[in-house]
Amino acid sequence: MKEKKEISSPIIFFSSSPNPLPFITIFRYFILFWENILYIYIYAAAAFFFFYMFYIFYALFFFTTSPSPSPNFISAQDNFFKTNLGKIK
Repeated sequence: MKEKKEISSPIIFFSSSPNPLPFITIFRYFILFWENILYIYIYAAAAFFFFYMFYIFYALFFFTTSPSPSPNFISAQDNFFKTNLGKIK
């Protein structure tokens, strides 16, 4: 019966047969880390975009309505209440 050969030193063992798994995992987490950073920037840009669109639509509604509309000034609120949707029944 053959006896198993004992490894004399783990340093010699690892240097003779390098294991690429630690390098692969480090590279993988590095890629995932930068991917998460990019997602944060994408979400921030999307939030800014939607906030800015909301502000534009709010400003359009605010500046197209007035408490005392004149015949020369088109009021979006008055036009809405003239429609069937805006009539209170």
